[in-house]
Amino acid sequence: MAISSVNITRISHNLRAMTLLDQLQKNTLELFQQQQRLVTGNKFLSVSEDPAAAQRAIRLTELLEQQAQVQDNIRYADGFLSLTDSTIGEIGDFLIEARDIASESLNLAGDPLDEQQQTEWESSAQLISGIIDALVNVGNRQFQDVYIFGGRRTTTAPFVQELGGVLFEGDTGQLRSRVELLSDYPFGLTGEKLFGAMSSEVEGWRDLSPALTNGTRLRDLDGALGRGVRLGQIQIDDTSTSGPVSVDLSTADRIGDVADLINGALAAAGSATTMVVGTNGLQITVQGGETVTIGDVGGSQAAIDLGIAGTFAPPAGPAGVFDGLDVNARLTLTTRLSALNGGAGINLAGGVQITNDGTLSQPTVVEFTGATTIQDVLNALNEAGVGVLARINEDGTGIDVVSRVSGQQLRIGENGGSAAEALGIRSLWGDTRLSELNGGEGVETVAGDDVRIYTTDNSVSFDVDLSSGETIQDVIDLINAAAAAAGLSVGAAPPNDFLADLTDTGNGIRLTDNVGGADTLRLEKLNLSPAMDHLGLSGKVGSGAGPVTLVSDDANPISADGIFSQLIKLRDGLMAGDRKAVTQAGERIGDLLTEVNRWQGVVGAQARGMSERLTRTEDAVNATQQMLSEVKDSDYTEAVTKFQQAQTALQASIMTGSQLMNLSLLEFLR
Repeated sequence: MAISSVNITRISHNLRAMTLLDQLQKNTLELFQQQQRLVTGNKFLSVSEDPAAAQRAIRLTELLEQQAQVQDNIRYADGFLSLTDSTIGEIGDFLIEARDIASESLNLAGDPLDEQQQTEWESSAQLISGIIDALVNVGNRQFQDVYIFGGRRTTTAPFVQELGGVLFEGDTGQLRSRVELLSDYPFGLTGEKLFGAMSSEVEGWRDLSPALTNGTRLRDLDGALGRGVRLGQIQIDDTSTSGPVSVDLSTADRIGDVADLINGALAAAGSATTMVVGTNGLQITVQGGETVTIGDVGGSQAAIDLGIAGTFAPPAGPAGVFDGLDVNARLTLTTRLSALNGGAGINLAGGVQITNDGTLSQPTVVEFTGATTIQDVLNALNEAGVGVLARINEDGTGIDVVSRVSGQQLRIGENGGSAAEALGIRSLWGDTRLSELNGGEGVETVAGDDVRIYTTDNSVSFDVDLSSGETIQDVIDLINAAAAAAGLSVGAAPPNDFLADLTDTGNGIRLTDNVGGADTLRLEKLNLSPAMDHLGLSGKVGSGAGPVTLVSDDANPISADGIFSQLIKLRDGLMAGDRKAVTQAGERIGDLLTEVNRWQGVVGAQARGMSERLTRTEDAVNATQQMLSEVKDSDYTEAVTKFQQAQTALQASIMTGSQLMNLSLLEFLR
């Protein structure tokens, strides 16, 4: 450490003092800096000391902070998955217990049950009720105040015992976490998957066909090829202009923007060709005798996706109007009801009836008064308090409805109008296949006739062979054909005698008798055929004045097929002494146990992957810390040496200064 000399030539005392003070300040600052390096362990205290190293240290510090956050995320996900894994194991244990109860009940009981056996079955039913309660608590388990089976709805208990069953109030979306620096990964398992807490869908069987409007967003179109609309530059060759017209559509947001951009470019070029938004696609008007060719430029797909690529040439005379291809507008939350059915709209008067809480005699009426958009319709269905989830289907063509209540059966029918069919959400309709009825058991027929129908004039009856039927509409047509063959006039109102159709209140096959006899409208099973039972017509009788009707039961209930549904079915079967229900539930619980074990394997694989990722991240953190240490950490041996040098220099300056400041004039004259 150098010591600056203090000039001892003939200078003023003040200058000598200032020079000494400056030297002492430098020595003190150096001593302080070396002391700070020892205390902080850093090579440099400010960026200006080593800009390159400081910049690298900043980057490494930021990286280390990101890695630390990722590490925390992984530890959280790892703990979350560990709890999920152990919880799934508990669920499996409960299912084993329930399956054993079903098996033991069947093995030890006679057919029919005697009084003691019925009592034992009722006791077993209470055990199943306890298992249901326990599984609800297990399904609502939390990790650090987050419900592990609630999906992205993390602060609300996913399972609630309501509506006569177990209502799933969780979300179907999987949790995601930043467990890589640049990527989010899903982890965990939703209650909807593990517990099978939602029913199969009442799939929207009607394409609601929204019409295009100028305001239809391009992102809401499937395009002419079903690949969406990829914007770019198109070229229009019009024989009425001096050359091709190029139009850049990349700025368009709505289909109306496309028409405006094209019309503006054509008008500027002097062309009388125009384009407007039609019901299903763009519509081109070309003047008579002119030829217009539209194509893409430079790899663009815009003209093809918009359905306007091609040549349009009307004969001489009036202008020709050409329809582009259907660009397939998708249903969105903001789609107006007036735009459905190609712009004709739909009639939702009367609303729909929904049963999903076990009270078949008291369906809930959902009305759509004031609804103007699809969002309004979905809100009305979802907020009706019947435990359903209505949503736009994946294809964007209609509405799907699922039940969120395990242990109950969902039915959607009419309420005196045609709203359910207009929306395509009626759970029993003409195209419902017979094989889907009764939970997939279908409708069994026999060789020959299956049912005899007696009109109110008991002398007039007819037999119906249902063996060729495949859908509900087929059954209706076969009944009407048999009635007509028996000499009855088939129609919807008097003076017609008879009509089979779908009821306009609730769900079911309706038979209407206008014969005017004094007897009842009734059915009789033929050839021991079970078809009447499977169609919900058994025991149905119609009587009274005027048109006499009878309506079948709804044979197409939609229900969840998961853990809670089967446990409730087992419990109710044990209480009722229903051997068939107990057998079916016990077998299905065994299948669900296999499914639970599979899900446990999935979660176990996630947990293993998360543990491996945690190890890799810890290694990366250690490597980053080492690089950061090499850049910014002091060499303590070197730092101590420099500190001692600075201390020695300061002491020397102080001693030298004290001697020099004591010099007098006589010492200069010696």
